[in-house]
Amino acid sequence: MRKKYESYDVVIIGGGPAGLTSAIYCGRARLNTLLIEKSLLGGLATYTNEICNYPGFPEDLSGLDLMKQFEKQAKKFGVKIKLTDVKKVHLDPVCGHMVETFRIIYQAKVVIIATGGRPRLTGVIHDEGIMDANEIAKNQALANPKMEFKWNTMVDSFEGEDHLDTVVLKNLKTGELDPVKVDTCFMFIGYIANSEIFKDVLQLNSQGYIITNEEMETNIPGVFVAGDIRQKSLRQVATAVGDGSIAGVAAERYIAETEMFEQQIMQKEKVGLIYIFSAIDAPSRGLITEMQAIELEMGGRVKLNLIDFYKKECLCKRLGTGVEPMTVVFTKDGEVVKKESYTSKASIVSTLNELCQ
Repeated sequence: MRKKYESYDVVIIGGGPAGLTSAIYCGRARLNTLLIEKSLLGGLATYTNEICNYPGFPEDLSGLDLMKQFEKQAKKFGVKIKLTDVKKVHLDPVCGHMVETFRIIYQAKVVIIATGGRPRLTGVIHDEGIMDANEIAKNQALANPKMEFKWNTMVDSFEGEDHLDTVVLKNLKTGELDPVKVDTCFMFIGYIANSEIFKDVLQLNSQGYIITNEEMETNIPGVFVAGDIRQKSLRQVATAVGDGSIAGVAAERYIAETEMFEQQIMQKEKVGLIYIFSAIDAPSRGLITEMQAIELEMGGRVKLNLIDFYKKECLCKRLGTGVEPMTVVFTKDGEVVKKESYTSKASIVSTLNELCQ
């Protein structure tokens, strides 16, 4: 089957708190934004009966109710939402990022990954009194008369005819089997990162979580990650929202800087003179007037661009390695042809005259 192509400024994979927050920020920035979620908008947060520590809501509310508000706000800003599964991704900052589903390939300037995690089903046991939970949740559970704990125990088998009626438990210290009559069984033992399709594309840690910096950037330009899929110490709705807001702002900035770099910095109409300075460094700042004078002397044959290293470090990185304050970069036909540290006005003029021939 031949697939259709659709283009967006931003494609967000995952519709949990982080993905929805990114969508809100991107939509409000008037970016053409698509959010893809394979099952239920809101992610695992929708299964939480009570959220007690999300700021701004002194009265407890359900995760489902909170996520419906997130969804409503994203739609308010024109975000498009597709309920489908992502089959693969092609992440290439030069040729363009592509997110492939069963019927459509979505092209994007920026991809934000917020795929979160899923419950781990089996394989973890604990000695008596030990839980992977904070002290408040642990004490509440131990004090609940409706809850019974089986320590050093794991599931041996599930039994029943047309419907589950017995879970057979095995004590790993004694080997004793304990058949427990049940109506149903809910399996949840920690999380597994939903990162399988990114395994050979992005940098992952040993648990499968995606490695980013504090700006939510990955090892591929234009690809950001937010929420529980990130390598991080705390996974809560509040931290997912923080990640999502950073990723959304970073996406807007990346797109704006890319357009500026391609259309202004690497323009093809004239020979380019790019001067890197620092606003907090007097010597490099002092050469700005000299660069402007050179542009005038070249009689309209040269286009000057001034870049503040600390405010626009990302633009400097795009020019390649070795770029720092007082670096002079020459371009022709939209390509970097020479980089050098400032030596003299005469040297710059000589190089420009050669390139203008």
